Amino acid sequence: MATNFPNSPSNGATHVFGGTTYTYNSTKGVWTADKDAVAVSDTPPSNPETGALWFDSSVAKTYIYYSDGSSAQWVQLNPSGGSDGSDGADAAGDGESPIIYTEPATSHTLNSDGTTSTIQMQAVDPEGTAITYGIAYANSTNARPAQLGADTTINQTTGTYTFTPTTTSSNAGTFKARLSASDGIQTSTRFVNFDISFYDFTISPAVSGQSTWTLAGGDLTLDTAQVYTITPASNMNINAKMWGAGGSTTGNYAGGAGGYASGTIALTGGTSYKIRVGSETGGGTGGSGAGGGYSGIFVTSETHGNSVIIAGGGGGGCDRYSVDQQPGAGGGASGQTGGWVGGPAGGAGGTQSAGGAGSATGTNRAGTDGSALTGGVGNSAGSYGGGGGGSGYYGGGGGASRVGGDGGNNGMGGGGSGYIGHSSVSNGVNTAGNLGTPGNSSDSARGTAGNPAVAGKVVISASS
Repeated sequence: MATNFPNSPSNGATHVFGGTTYTYNSTKGVWTADKDAVAVSDTPPSNPETGALWFDSSVAKTYIYYSDGSSAQWVQLNPSGGSDGSDGADAAGDGESPIIYTEPATSHTLNSDGTTSTIQMQAVDPEGTAITYGIAYANSTNARPAQLGADTTINQTTGTYTFTPTTTSSNAGTFKARLSASDGIQTSTRFVNFDISFYDFTISPAVSGQSTWTLAGGDLTLDTAQVYTITPASNMNINAKMWGAGGSTTGNYAGGAGGYASGTIALTGGTSYKIRVGSETGGGTGGSGAGGGYSGIFVTSETHGNSVIIAGGGGGGCDRYSVDQQPGAGGGASGQTGGWVGGPAGGAGGTQSAGGAGSATGTNRAGTDGSALTGGVGNSAGSYGGGGGGSGYYGGGGGASRVGGDGGNNGMGGGGSGYIGHSSVSNGVNTAGNLGTPGNSSDSARGTAGNPAVAGKVVISASS
């Protein structure tokens, strides 16, 4: 703390600093303050100038006032004095600063919907003096930043700071605040970096020309069969509901319908999530129709181990040979078995632990088993092909085909299973379709999603 006293003063020289007159004693080599300029009281003087002195008569300690324009405090002078008996500034800072025992976060994201948020900083003075909490902003005028819609309030009892963010999107950005705890003389401070953005997550590819999305402006509806990547700006909860695709049809019989899944999902800020909207041909390939693809959400990458929530796809349809066929719908804990009633030609539905078995009827015409996220293949040998299995948490098995001349019958693919077992999902629902009717078919948000030969859908909304 520079005081700009003259160099090489003569004995008796005087210097005014901070409103106080000092006289130089060449014998002792010290500047001595005019004692009449020292305020004596048990409370700090009001409106002091930099360099003003105060003797606290309640504790017999002397302080000097210091201000640099952005912060100000009374700094205690050495109570025992120097070896020559003079008062000298204590370089070690005698008089302990408040001790902060509840540390505030070093960074904080404000809510883009305008709701308040809080940060707590609690301190205690070792000498038992009451603490006063304050705030300053790191700008030239200490003005309230544009990212705040109202002045910050402070609970002086609990050290809780309440911040009210702006709702004006053009004021998005960052600022730094200095939180302080003072005992009236010494001050302890902490800096917190704040930011506010007016979107909940980025999304790629863009939807309706938007690469950022805020759910406060409306639900996000994804009904184009492809994979999207979303990355939330901060931790948030969403409500998600989805339908798997219905199995496709190239023959006489339509495929099975898609399943339904929903839940509240806790997303982690900065983590990318994959969202797949199932295609009507996204399951196992078939000798006739392909299985329907699942719709689902995954953490970071689309792998079985990263599954968050899945609505299974329906099994693929097939041609008719001599008997009526039964479609295998997807979804639920287990997808339905496809095929013809009473016969073994259809693929089995996927479960929570294994893919559905492919049909096993006849030599060289059985379908293959389903597996994790993948529907089995419907056999394509002969004149009538089998349907492919729907994909899901575990895919359905593929159906059999009829080989000309052997008198057998072909079959449809099994449905893929749904999934809601991830730890981030609450209030989960996992509903199977039934034959050609999708799970939760009455929901007005569904449209035609999940019908046989129709793609799936994912709808994301804000969670309170």
